[in-house]
Amino acid sequence: MNEKKILYENRDIDKKCQIKNKNFVEETLKTLNLESENLKFRQIEKEDYHKSYFELLSQLTVADKPDYDSWLQRFEEIADANLTKIFVVEDLNEKKIIATITCYTELKFIRNLGKICHIEDFVIEENYRNQKLGSKLINLAINYAKNIGCYKIILQSREEATPFYEKFGFTKNSQAMAYYFNK
Repeated sequence: MNEKKILYENRDIDKKCQIKNKNFVEETLKTLNLESENLKFRQIEKEDYHKSYFELLSQLTVADKPDYDSWLQRFEEIADANLTKIFVVEDLNEKKIIATITCYTELKFIRNLGKICHIEDFVIEENYRNQKLGSKLINLAINYAKNIGCYKIILQSREEATPFYEKFGFTKNSQAMAYYFNK
């Protein structure tokens, strides 16, 4: 059972996110010139568990690697919820995930039943930084959010990253707060 399942196959996105263009991922990748000889921009797949995905996430925050069955269960939960799109960049030579960005869609009653895209878990592997991968992933997330009809994108970042996001049109508009359980 070596089936490759991606989160939100194009036919599944329509249900809640009402995607305008069913081939938007492939077209966006081409439009943004994300093709590369050894790097592949794509949606997350089950087998990325074995391609250093958690090692990458641990460069961002606490990301202990669960057992494979737990990973599969969460993968399916995310896919079934149909509100999250996770993009990754794989180094094909190394067979390793070297960058990721998560786009979560929040469905609203305000703004004419609007949608907000939340960008989360955005990280580039340390050895691959300063190669424009972050810019390409942000552009991919912006295009995704626009394509599904979001009226805005929200993200949280460190203060020193503000100039990076401002280059793409993001503006500071509030102070984020968090409440953590089990501190």
